[in-house]
Formats: sequence, C-alpha cells, structure tokens
Amino acid sequence: MAYGQNFSSSFQRDFDMVRLLGRGSFGVIFEVKSKEDGYRYAIKRITLPNEEESRVRVMREVITLANCKHPNIVRYIQSWTETPPPGWQEEQDRQQNERWKEEKRKQKEERGQEEERGQEEEYTYSTGTNEIPTSSDCEESVSADSQSNHGNNDEPKDGKNNCKELMPMASKPLQNKVYVYIQMEVCFKFNLRTLLKPGKLKFRDYDIPSFFHQIVDAVDYIHSKSLIHRDLKPMNIFISKCGLIKVGDFGLVTGMADKPNMITNDETCSSSSRSHHTQGVGTTPYMSPEQLRGLPYNHKVDIYSLGLIFFELLVYFGTDMERSKTLRSLRDGVYPDKFAEEHPQEYSLLRGMLSATPGERPAIEDVKEQINEILKIPSDVEMMLRWGMAFDRLRAGKYW
Repeated sequence: MAYGQNFSSSFQRDFDMVRLLGRGSFGVIFEVKSKEDGYRYAIKRITLPNEEESRVRVMREVITLANCKHPNIVRYIQSWTETPPPGWQEEQDRQQNERWKEEKRKQKEERGQEEERGQEEEYTYSTGTNEIPTSSDCEESVSADSQSNHGNNDEPKDGKNNCKELMPMASKPLQNKVYVYIQMEVCFKFNLRTLLKPGKLKFRDYDIPSFFHQIVDAVDYIHSKSLIHRDLKPMNIFISKCGLIKVGDFGLVTGMADKPNMITNDETCSSSSRSHHTQGVGTTPYMSPEQLRGLPYNHKVDIYSLGLIFFELLVYFGTDMERSKTLRSLRDGVYPDKFAEEHPQEYSLLRGMLSATPGERPAIEDVKEQINEILKIPSDVEMMLRWGMAFDRLRAGKYW
C-alpha cells in the first residue's frame, strides 16, 4: 500500500541516511550526511507522545539543547517537526529496515568469505589468525546523544543494542503522528563508558585531567543555566571528532525551579517531603540515594553522579564484575584498599561528593575549585599536544 505519495519530508530531502546509531524509549537517532554541505550529523527523531507531560519532556530537551552553547556539550544545530500522512513513516521505516537487513546480510557473507580465506592462509603459511572486523550498525558505543535509554539500567546486558529490528515498528500504523527532528553534531563512535571498559584506556592516567576538567566545565555550565542533568553517566559522555569531551542526552534535564515542591538550596531530602519530579529517573548505578528512594532532590544529584564518574576515571577495573561490585560498595562508603593512601586529595573530595546527605555535597563551583588544585590544568599548548597524541592513539586503535 502506498502512503502519502505526495508528502515531502524535509529529512529525506536534505539528508542521506548513513546508519542507525541507536534508539531509546522516545525515538531513534541516525548518522546522516547533509546534501547541502556534505558534512555528517546526528539526527534524533522523536515521536511526539500524546500525553501532555511527555510532550513537555520532549520539547524541554529541544529547548535545552537550543539554549546550551558550550564546547563540552553536544552542539545543537536545528530542529523541526513533520506530520506525515498516517502510515507513511511506518512504511519508510519498513523499507529502510529491509535495506539495512540486506546490507548486513551481504556484509556477513563477505566476512564469512574473508574468514574462510584467512583460515586457508593460516593453514598454508602458519601466519597466525587474521582479525576480521565485526562492526555493526547497532554498536554499544554510538555518537552524539544516542544512548537515550531513560531507564534504570546501566547498559544492555549483552553490551549491544537490540538488533532484532533496527527501528521499532508501530503496532497501529494508521495513527496520525507528529515527529520531532533534532539535528546535532556527530561525535566519535564511542563514549566514555567504552573507554573505561576493563582492558581499555591503558593510558588514561595521562588523560584524566583533560577528561575530567571538561566534564566538570560542562556540568558547571548546566547548573549555571539553572538546569539539572539528572542522568550523568559515562554512556552519556562522548568524544567529538576534534577530540573534545561532549556531554549529551538531555532527555532527563529539568529546571531547578520548574516543579513547585522541588528542594532548593541545600535542604535535606526527607521522607516527609513530596516532590512532583519524576521518581526513579536516571540510571541506577549512577543515581543519587535520594533519586533511588524516590525522595525530593536538587542539583546535588549531578554532584553524586559526577563523583562516581571521577572515581571510575581514577580506578582501573579488571572485569565488569569487579567494577559493579566496587561501585556498589562505594555507595556504602567503602573504598578500595589503599585508595585513601594513594589518592588522599581525591579521597577527601569524593567523600563529600558521594555523601548520602545532599546538603553535605559540594556545589559544582567548589568541585571545580578543588579539581583545579588536585588535577594540574594543562597549558593550551600542552592540551593541544596531549589531545593530539590521544587522538592518534584512538585512531590507531591503541585504546582497544
């Protein structure tokens, strides 16, 4: 059946599809190539929900991105809406899914042929195994704001997105829907979580200052706009193509004063208080205690998450199990053996950032001041050299 043959989509008119980067509960995100300037971008497509509260949340993300202009925050380009005829978008998605499936089938066949040739070469010449690339359109590490899980899981259990369907298909294709498109800069194909996986980032001691200073600067900027991110985690911190840290995924951002019963200043969260903020939003391993308990909260939830990220930058984990166990213990105030001895200044700062009492956590300005004392700020020249070397390592695959 042909749907809306006369409908003209700005997305299809202005961009060529490159690949699917990821998908979450609110939509999908693609890497595209602009037909006008030839550059690549990330475009997030969100189905505007029917519920008023959900619509407000989606539009809040758009407005937040449009008003956040900082070198360490994913850059917003533009946004627009499209209202195709009922069934039109679902048909386009179905056709695109079929194209991608065919491409993946051909790639799989080609990889199989390469593996077969590699085995023959190994048997004949005993030259060792040949590594065959296994890249996928559904990688865990994706670009520019693409991990829009908005759930309570740190990451997919198998380390990859669900690839049964590259784009979710609507169960009621004839409903009239409104789609919001958000065009952003595209980042590298991995995020900080990827670089912090066990066995990765062998040189991270060298890069901790530049990484964390940029993350802190981004959070400082977010708080200066009277906003709370609420879902800071390594999976939402990306690496741009020019080597800058980029904080993304603003689907959970909220204003500090947009809810009547939100805690202000440094009030202590108590069970007798009531908050109209969404309870349980965020990602469990990085959520503050008050978020996990469904209590009222303020901007100090970001400080707690930031503390966990800082700790993870400092400590090397041999396995994912070790990482999960250590982060759980950290919530109870239990640090690894000798951590306080080896990192006395960091330990002192982290004890405040990871306090179970929000009022005891430092403000982002204080975190920034202490980080400046703990981690040496590189000069502009040193920073350029450092990032140049790091960028070369990334491109050479030496982080892997």
